[in-house]
Formats: sequence, structure tokens, C-alpha cells
Amino acid sequence: FPLLYGPAKSFRTAKPGKKATGPSVLIIPTYRAGATDIGDRVASVCIFKNKVIAIFGMGAIGAPVAIELALNGCSHLIVIDHDIVEPGNSIRWPLGATAWGMRKTTAVKQHVESEYTGV
Repeated sequence: FPLLYGPAKSFRTAKPGKKATGPSVLIIPTYRAGATDIGDRVASVCIFKNKVIAIFGMGAIGAPVAIELALNGCSHLIVIDHDIVEPGNSIRWPLGATAWGMRKTTAVKQHVESEYTGV
């Protein structure tokens, strides 16, 4: 939000013949955070909040779906896959080379827990 500051006279209209001096402006970024934030801002995603959703397979479709559900406020995800992330998978997989050698379920779990609150 913008914060205007300065001496009181900088907020008044200048007298005729005088140079106007306005207040200084400082832009302060504000961020929302917390488990209820996504539901407060986007009411349509509240439907995911108290649901349990299971996804079978963390491949090129399952992993992005899990991440999108977490992003949209799903508070309880069950992800099921027996595979590990291999270099060949990373071209189709959302987490890339940082997840090589990890179980797909572990990689998605760690990513979701570190990026999205309340899941």
C-alpha cells in the first residue's frame, strides 16, 4: 500500500505564488499468509479445504495435479506411486533435476509442504 509522509504543510494546498511541495510517497508491499488465505481470497477453492483426495501415479499428469490441488487449498492429499524420479522423467516432470533419485511421492510431498501452507 502507498504511505504518504511528510510535514503537515506538505498535505495542504499551496498559496498562490508559492511553490507546492507534496508529501513523500513510500510503497510498502504487503503479503497475506496463513492457512485461510487462499480461501479468503478465492472463495471457489474452499471446496478443496476439508476434502481427502487420492492421486494414483505421480507421473507427467499426477504430479502437476497434486501441486495444483495444494496450490488451490486442498488440505489433505494422498499420493501413491512406487517409482523414483529419473533424469529421463524430468522433461515431463514439474520438479526437475533437484528431485533425481528421490521417490516421486517424497519429492512431491517435500515440495508441497515447503511451498503451500495448510497441506
